[in-house]
Amino acid sequence: MIGAVGDAWGPGTVLADGRYRIDAKLGSGGMAEVFRAYDTKLARTVALKVMLADLSSDDGYPARFRREARAMAALSHPQVVAVHDMGDEPVPYIVMELVEGHSLADLLVARRRLPVPQALDLASQVLAGLAAAHAHGLVHRDIKPGNVLLAADGTAKVADFGIARAAEGTGTILTRTGLMIGTPHFMSPEQVLGRSGIDPRSDLYSVGVMLFQMLTGRLPFEADSGYSIGYLHLTAPPPTLASLGVAAGPVVEAVLARALAKDPDQRYPDAESMRAALREPAPTPAPPQPAFGPPQQSAFGPPPSAFGPSQQITLGPSQQTTFVPPQPPRSPGSKAPRGPVSRVCRLVLALALLPFMGLMISQMESEESSSGLVIFGFLVAPVLGLWLSCSAVTRRSGRLSKGVKVSAAVGIVAYGALVLILLIGALGDLT
Repeated sequence: MIGAVGDAWGPGTVLADGRYRIDAKLGSGGMAEVFRAYDTKLARTVALKVMLADLSSDDGYPARFRREARAMAALSHPQVVAVHDMGDEPVPYIVMELVEGHSLADLLVARRRLPVPQALDLASQVLAGLAAAHAHGLVHRDIKPGNVLLAADGTAKVADFGIARAAEGTGTILTRTGLMIGTPHFMSPEQVLGRSGIDPRSDLYSVGVMLFQMLTGRLPFEADSGYSIGYLHLTAPPPTLASLGVAAGPVVEAVLARALAKDPDQRYPDAESMRAALREPAPTPAPPQPAFGPPQQSAFGPPPSAFGPSQQITLGPSQQTTFVPPQPPRSPGSKAPRGPVSRVCRLVLALALLPFMGLMISQMESEESSSGLVIFGFLVAPVLGLWLSCSAVTRRSGRLSKGVKVSAAVGIVAYGALVLILLIGALGDLT
């Protein structure tokens, strides 16, 4: 037995032929009061939401109350408060799952702002619940921290789908039946304009506002009245997290910017898309560049950072490279190692001197020894100069330059011609 409609509902009050017994009041809103109650038939504790008496006489509110309670009862999702039963006598009521814990609004009052991982986790859970509701054709229209219940194990559950209607003076905007209603701080621009046909993207905007509040400890738009707040939703860009000193990263910044877009077409198409975006890993920062200048472009392709942070390049067996450690610096006075070009150059020039040695000996034994020495010196000097030039070049670079090669070729031809003339002359003297 319960009191007359409009009387206070106290502990011990029963309804539905004694099935539900009220134990304590949990809270109230602009449309209903919520009680902790006991289901005597199933022996479990439940939450009992009872419509306010002054609204129950309006045919529009009870009809909407019942219609959306039936839609919620069809949902079965861990992030949505379950609906167990409903009734109309003496006033419309809904029997729901009792979430032992507190609301997100209570948590924000106590902590003001949340760590980034916790805020993202709660937003992801809310989006999961909304995705299930949207799949059943339900649009919440009043997503806010007060309608997100947190269980003791950290599970977030969305409550009050489309039934959070309030009268004037309660902090919400009231319109006639058929127009959407919400809490000004969390309303989407299309709700502010009172447009019909509000779709799930309106809920995503509200989730964006709620996530912004969890991360920053404040709301994106503040003003003295609900209508002024609504005007800011329509015209003002939200501040970035970085401008408020919150380092949540570029991924979260991008998610909020898209969720809080004024045009619904610029937002995420559905709750699952926004939820997936929140789970994207942050981009890998580029490695620090040396202070002496930017990285140089390799002749074999772009630097590794040009392939992107998420791509990997696998080399085949023929493409594997072997690391060759740098040679230790030479100590002062030590000689550079001789390359193969240097050794060949020295060997050829040494062999070229052998005929001169024989010629010098034969000339010294003859009467014209002095002229032989002059000729020998005249011919040996260029050869020695070529030797020294060749040695100097190969010591520096390990190979002959083009100029040295040309000079060597000319010298060898001239040298061969002179040797041939001397040999002919020597043979003539012998005969």
